[in-house]
Amino acid sequence: MHVVGATGYGPRSEVLKFKEVLESNGGNAILRPMPGTLHPLPWAAEGKHRIGEVFCEVFWMPPYHDGAHQGACTRYQARAQLERLSELGYRFLSGHEAEFFMYHKDGEGELTSRPMFHGVDIFSNLLLAEHEELVCSMSKQLSEAGVDILSMQTEYASGQLEFATVPKFGIESADQMFKLKEAVKEMSFRRGWQATFMTKPTSEPGCCSGMHFSGAL
Repeated sequence: MHVVGATGYGPRSEVLKFKEVLESNGGNAILRPMPGTLHPLPWAAEGKHRIGEVFCEVFWMPPYHDGAHQGACTRYQARAQLERLSELGYRFLSGHEAEFFMYHKDGEGELTSRPMFHGVDIFSNLLLAEHEELVCSMSKQLSEAGVDILSMQTEYASGQLEFATVPKFGIESADQMFKLKEAVKEMSFRRGWQATFMTKPTSEPGCCSGMHFSGAL
């Protein structure tokens, strides 16, 4: 049970209680697991335990809005648009090209401003070879979690990498991109790196990160 869209803070940061929150005993939303979304997280707990993840969508808690989906749930909105296309006789095929930066962490685990590599070395096989254990391990474990990687390469800025996903039909494309971002950050953290998908995380000269999205009907 979660509180969604019905909390606020007063002038002294005190939590303000709204009528619908009080009437529902502290919550106004329900997270419901979506069928077919359960998948393993092979990188979690260093593979010593079987840990999985399931995607949820957000619903209003009855009697509010008769327990309907909440309009702010992005996965629901994506599925609704895909259903409209299906009613018109179309299927949507799409893929992503995710750019991100990799930084060293210090001995205490804090983020530093030192990128994984320096210079503009786009599509450099030598740099990938230097970090091949990391990127190949990421690709393998992502595949086990249901994310198919089409390509991995260095990009046009210091410490910048790009992973492109194999195009998928429907909501599967969005789901695998969500898993990719979560997984890359978690796997990097365990190996002494900090991955960020921020557009421009530092003031260092160079290109920004972006997200190329390609789709076809």
